[in-house]
Amino acid sequence: MFTPKAGIGGHQHFRQSVLMKFLWEECSIGSEIYYCNNPTTRTVNVGYGPRMTLEHQPVFVFETAGNLLFFSALVYLDEHSPIDNFEQAVKTAMSAYDLQEYKIFHDPELQVRAIVAWSSKEVVVVFRGTKERANIKSDVMAWRTVHPRMPRSGKTAIGRWWRKPLVHYGFWRSFASNNIGDRVVQLVSSLVVAGKCDLKVRLTGHSLGGALAILCAYEVARGCKSFLSTEQIICYTFGAPRVGNKYAAREFERLVPALWNVVNNVDMVVFSGKLFKMYNHPGLRVLIDSKGDILVRPSVLELALRHFFFTERIRDHLLRNYFFSMLEVCRRRPVLRERLMQQGRAFKKFKKVFQSMDKRDRRDSHNATSATTEFEEEEESEGEDIV
Repeated sequence: MFTPKAGIGGHQHFRQSVLMKFLWEECSIGSEIYYCNNPTTRTVNVGYGPRMTLEHQPVFVFETAGNLLFFSALVYLDEHSPIDNFEQAVKTAMSAYDLQEYKIFHDPELQVRAIVAWSSKEVVVVFRGTKERANIKSDVMAWRTVHPRMPRSGKTAIGRWWRKPLVHYGFWRSFASNNIGDRVVQLVSSLVVAGKCDLKVRLTGHSLGGALAILCAYEVARGCKSFLSTEQIICYTFGAPRVGNKYAAREFERLVPALWNVVNNVDMVVFSGKLFKMYNHPGLRVLIDSKGDILVRPSVLELALRHFFFTERIRDHLLRNYFFSMLEVCRRRPVLRERLMQQGRAFKKFKKVFQSMDKRDRRDSHNATSATTEFEEEEESEGEDIV
C-alpha cells in the first residue's frame, strides 16, 4: 500500500482516506464503500495488475466477507437432502442483501455447482468447492492451458509461449464443462442489462469454488464492460488455489481490481501449488487466524515471517475453520459478531464452531473471574498491611 509522506496535499483527511484499506461494515462510507475516493494523480502497483490511481484502490470490507462466506457454505448444501435445511439457509444468506430470487446451476458430468441470487440492485454468484470425486480429479489436473479469451502479451498477435496467459487446466475444464460458466455469465449479463447498469455483482467461492469465481468474474467483467465499471464487480474468495500464471493474474486484476483472497492461518491449499512460479495468485490477500488477528494486504516480509513461525495445515482449509477465525476477528465488534453468529446458526456444518466458541467463552470468563478474584485478594492484603 502506498504510504504518502507528511505534507502531501496538506490535509489530514487525505492521509487518513489514502491509508484506509479496511472497513468493518458496509454502511461505513456509503457509496464509497469499495474504493477510496480521493482526487490525486499518484499511482501505486496492485499485485500483477496495472498501476492504479489512489482513488481506485479497493477497500476490504469485513461484513462483505462474512456475508459471502455464508453463500460459500450455502452452495455445499443439497436442496433435496432431509438433513440439510436448505430453504432456511437460503433465506438466511439472501437476507444479507435483500435478494429476491435465485437459480441453481449443476453440471452432473464434472459435479460443478453454482447459485446465482439477485434483486433489483444486487447479484451474488457463488461456486461450490471440492466435494465430489470428479472435483478432486479436476484439482489434480495441474498442467496449464492457454486461456482462450484473454489477450496475449507480446509484440505479435500470437505472442511468445512464455508470455501467454496460462490457466489451470482442471479449473478451466470445470468452468467450461457443459457451458455452465457461460450460462452463469449469460444470466448475470441479462440481469445487468435489465438493471440499467445500477447493479453490483459479487462473486465468491471456497477452495475450487474460489478459483471458478475468479474465472467467472473475469468473464462477467469482459462481457459487461459496456454496462459495468470495475467498481461494480467485487470478488471475495476463501482458500482459493492459484488459477494461472502471472500473465493471467495480470489480466484478472486489470478487469477485476476488487479481487480479495481471504486466507485462514497458513492454509495449505493456498500457499502450495506454486510449482516453480508456474502459478500465481491474482488479487489482494487478507490473512486471518484463530487468534483473532487480521492482516490486510500483507507485505512479502510479513508472509515470510508467517511461514517461519507457522506450518501449513490442511485443516485450516476447512470452511468451518474460516468461519471460526472470522468470528474471532470481530470479537471486539459485538454487534457484528452477533449478526454473523445468528446467520451461521442456519448452517449445520458450523455446529462444531459454536461448540468451540462456547468452550472458549467459558474459559475466558473463568480466567477473567480468577484474575478479578486475585486482584481483589491482593487489594485486601495491601489494605491490611497499611492498617
